[in-house]
Amino acid sequence: MLTPLDVQQKKFKPGLGYDKKDVQAFFDEVSKSYGELYRSNAELKEKVITLTDTVQHYKSTENELNKKLLLTDKNIEESKTNAEKTAKAIENEAVSRGNEIIKEAKQEREKLENEILELTAKYAEYKANFNSLIRKLRRTLDDNDFDPNAANTVAQAGYKKEEEQEDRGFEFGGSSEKTREKSSSSGSGSSLSVGGGSKLSMANKNSNSSNVYGSTLGGDGIDPFADITFMDD
Repeated sequence: MLTPLDVQQKKFKPGLGYDKKDVQAFFDEVSKSYGELYRSNAELKEKVITLTDTVQHYKSTENELNKKLLLTDKNIEESKTNAEKTAKAIENEAVSRGNEIIKEAKQEREKLENEILELTAKYAEYKANFNSLIRKLRRTLDDNDFDPNAANTVAQAGYKKEEEQEDRGFEFGGSSEKTREKSSSSGSGSSLSVGGGSKLSMANKNSNSSNVYGSTLGGDGIDPFADITFMDD
């Protein structure tokens, strides 16, 4: 490609037919126009190179962005998948834990119901036993009701026993002093006087007759009628 310098340095051989000045003026004008065109073309080439580099940079950036976008999409998809898996796992765990809690609650309820039934049965058994005991106690009380004639019976039995003991030691009409001495030495706690009138005093609270008021009637073995004195006219 010709440059403006090539046009300026071009030489022609002298000859006939053309004016040398006109030819030189034309060459100068052509050289000037070509020089401007050449510089404009060079500038355009530089711009093209710059724009090409810019386009290449943008293409590279676009590729990077596309890669990042693809990576982002991939990460988003993976995150979505992981989130779904995590949510599913949490849901399954929650369902499993809920079922376990419900199962434990049912077992606890059954346990409490069984305990209630057991306690109810024990209460019914205790109540039945207690009622049976009350009935037995009532029958015992009814069978061993207090007899108001028991005092006379006991006193008469004691008097007869004392009389038999006195008959063995002396006869009626004897010394009353000996009778008192023998009676006091016997340790029975009773005294007997025989004379114009007979007197019997019973003060032994631990006589055998007191057994009537022992365990049979639920007492403490003490005769409540032991202090009664009988007089014979």
